[in-house]
Formats: sequence, structure tokens, C-alpha cells
Amino acid sequence: MTIRWMRNAALVLVLLLTACSDPEPNAPTVTQTPIPPEAAALLGQAQQAFRTGDTPRALQLADQAIGKAVLLPDAHFLKGRVYEQRQQFDAAVAAYAKALEQDADLQGAWYNLGNIAMAQQQFQQARRLYQREADRHPEEAYVWHGLAGAYFELGVMDSARYAVEEALARDPAYAPALSSMADLHRFEGTFDAGVPFAQRAAEAAPGNANYVSKYGTMLLMAEQYAEAVPVLREAVQRQPGDPEALLNLGRALQQTGQADEAAAFIQQAETARQLQVEITQAEALVRAEPNNLGHQARLAQAYQQAGRLADALRVYRVLETRAPNNLPLLNNIANLYIQQGDTAAARQRLDAILDRDPSVVEAWINRGFLYRVMGQPARAQAAWAEARRLNPNHPSVLALGR
Repeated sequence: MTIRWMRNAALVLVLLLTACSDPEPNAPTVTQTPIPPEAAALLGQAQQAFRTGDTPRALQLADQAIGKAVLLPDAHFLKGRVYEQRQQFDAAVAAYAKALEQDADLQGAWYNLGNIAMAQQQFQQARRLYQREADRHPEEAYVWHGLAGAYFELGVMDSARYAVEEALARDPAYAPALSSMADLHRFEGTFDAGVPFAQRAAEAAPGNANYVSKYGTMLLMAEQYAEAVPVLREAVQRQPGDPEALLNLGRALQQTGQADEAAAFIQQAETARQLQVEITQAEALVRAEPNNLGHQARLAQAYQQAGRLADALRVYRVLETRAPNNLPLLNNIANLYIQQGDTAAARQRLDAILDRDPSVVEAWINRGFLYRVMGQPARAQAAWAEARRLNPNHPSVLALGR
């Protein structure tokens, strides 16, 4: 099995005015040069727009803030984050470079450049960039974890282990580092020793299904089959399209004498593996041509087909920033938000679609499902009635009657 280094996908956001629930610990507040109040206000608005996913407005406000201050590295940093989220890596690198030109110690900037290098599989460059962040901010666990990931990809395992240990010395409950220590034990074949680290990662980040899958896999490899079965069942329930979790659940069931159920999961794993091949190919195309919207759409669809809704939504949101007037795209995003229970975000997209074109049948159908999720059956029926009026023979309309 391929071991993939579990890097923390979240990037550090330097906040000037307001705190937020950034996934990285101790999000810094570091602006050493006083800035005009108008620039500070615009920057705060830009950061808020970024947090809510309105990246075009975030860029617009950041540029306005830059125009009001001679030095404003935080605004350039924010632009880097927007471009990085869109996978416009050249523009992101330029923005981070401008931020570092104004403040060479700006926390998170060297780290985020390292993340870009990792995404482009430039591991030696990533190592150098992470090291620059570590030289400036050695107290942060995430810095050492990023450095460990680069060493792991370069095959320098002793340095990778040292960096993970440094991360855990700074934050013993840092889930990405706990998970990566489990990876190292898995790579070395010391499965029993890796189990506690995988368990602690799953407990430290209960919302991360990948950590649950890894914990179950480590139990299986440690030949703790009875303990592995319930953990892997949870992993499959949370990520039905994860081929590794499906296969490992099948193997654990085999070892506990449940042959028929094991065979069913192993068959599902093969189907999921084929989908994973499509995902891998789509990811490679996106890396090669990050500005190709067709490649991005193919990747989002592959994630969605595999049941990886959070990943699909992440890519769709990148597409949304590039094609904000694409109504079918907005409808797909609304559908995913409904499935994830984010009714406010779903409603925002559906309202935008129907304001522009009230004849979009699919949007009325999704609006009906949204109202049903919100516990408003009468309004759901009214939305579906409008869809039937617009096109009674539409396949999705006909499916409503079944």
C-alpha cells in the first residue's frame, strides 16, 4: 500500500484585526508597522470576505487596502492565500514574495510557499522554504510537521522522524503530527508501536475521517482484527468511496470469520479503486495545468462520484471564483452544500441562480430539497410544483414522482 504523508492542508492566516477559527494553532497577530485606520478597516473586510468564500471581493478589498498604506504585508499575504486556494500558484508566489519583501519574518508566508512547492512535487524546494519558516518561528508545531513531510517525500527518514518529534514536543496533541508518526511506524513495519499514534490522531481530530481510516488500518496491520472491524466500519460509513478503508474492512472481516460480508466489501473496494484511478489522473492534470477549468471540473466530478463531498466542494469553490456566472456550477455547489447540511450557503447559491434565471428547473428542485432539509415541507412542495410547471417531462421532475 502507498503511504501518503498527511500534510495539514490548512494554511496559516495572519490576521491583523480579528481572530478566527483557523485550523493552525496560535494564528498570529503580527503587524509591526502602524497603518492608517482606513487601510486597516479595508483589510479586515477583505479577511472577512475570504473567510466567507467571497474571494473576488477579498482580492478587491485587499488591493484597496494596499492603495491606502505604504507597507501592508498582511494584505499581500491574503492575496497569496486567495490565489493559492484557486491553485493560481504563480500569482500566489508573487503575492507571498511581495509580503516577505515588506516583512521577511511574516509568520506563515515561507510555510505557505513550502506548501505550494509540495503541491507541485518540488520537495527539495519545499524543504528549503519550510526550513526558512522554522528558522523564524521554531516554536510552532505546524512548521516542523511541514518540514517532516518534505523529508519524508525525499526519503530522508531519520530527518523526517526528528521533525515529527519536534512538532510533537511543541504540541503533543497536534493531530497531523500524530498521524505522520503513525505513517513512519507503518513505513518501518512497527505496526504495534504505530497504533497509539493513529488512535491519538483520530481522537484529537474527530472530524477527520482519514485519521479514523488510518487508525483502523494500523489495527489491522497489528493483527488486532476484532478491534479493527468497528473502527473500519466507521471509516467506511464516513467515507463510502475510500478504497483502502473498504478493502481493509473486508480483510478484517475475513480474519474474524465473516466471509460473505468480507467479499462484498472487497468487491466495493475494487469499484472504489477504479474511481480512485480516475481521481489520480484528474489530480495530475490539474497539477500540470492548474488554470484549465475543464480539468478542475473533471476532478470535482470524480471526487463527487467517489463520495468525497468535501474535496468536491473545495474544487467547485475554486471553479466558482473563476466562473461566478456559471449557473449549472452554482447548482452543483448548492447540491453539495445541502448534502453537507450547510443550508445558508446552499440558499445563497440557489437564490443567485433563480434571480438570474427563474426558469432553471434543477435549481427549483434543489430549492425543494433545501426546504425539506430545513423542515419546511409546504415550501418544498411549492418549489417542486414550480419545477413541474416549468418542465413536467424533465427527468429530475419525473423522478420526484417516484
